[in-house]
Amino acid sequence: MKYKILLLLLIVSLVVQAQKTKTNEIIDLSKKYLVQAVGDDLIKYFEHTEDNGSYYKLEPNRFGYQLTKTLFSNRKLKNKWSEVWVRYNFNFPEIIGVKYAVWIKINRNLGLVEDVKLNYIPDFVWQNNQSNFIGIEKAIEIGNENLTKTKLKRTKPELIFDKFKSKYVYKILNRLSQSLSNYGRETGEMEILIIDALNGQVIENNRSHYGILIR
Repeated sequence: MKYKILLLLLIVSLVVQAQKTKTNEIIDLSKKYLVQAVGDDLIKYFEHTEDNGSYYKLEPNRFGYQLTKTLFSNRKLKNKWSEVWVRYNFNFPEIIGVKYAVWIKINRNLGLVEDVKLNYIPDFVWQNNQSNFIGIEKAIEIGNENLTKTKLKRTKPELIFDKFKSKYVYKILNRLSQSLSNYGRETGEMEILIIDALNGQVIENNRSHYGILIR
């Protein structure tokens, strides 16, 4: 009788383990959803890596707190998982700065929590055309026309995707003043110039501070 009970418990344990969703299955499924969204030609610009920030959520406890777990490959998800967020890094190697990170969000029923976000992929990438962004030299010229001339440091235009404006922009930081803080850090006032990467229009020219420690 004792051995029958042990055998029954073992069988139940194996069945429970077999019913657990494996992380590799979720990662493979996320890749299929991504291919459906971007197509076979563009999937080569996306990469999922072991340490890129993918994770899954457990169901909220009685206090409403929702624990998260890192998504490692070749593991089994906890029984009470609710969502898995698989992160992919988009990188178009021909132009430095045309890159972004996107999460494929999968629910308990193995469906998508939301549509795959694709607004960071430029039209010319979709259409397999040459870039229609203004170049760095043009962005430098626009910076010279709009930023205060000083002898202090000015960064080179950095091409980034602004998720709030849903467009690619060039960002230039221009130092206006410089001093040492009580902590020995360089600090001062600076200008932040934001340029539309498509048409070269100045979107913002704001003033801010750098080198300030917030405690």
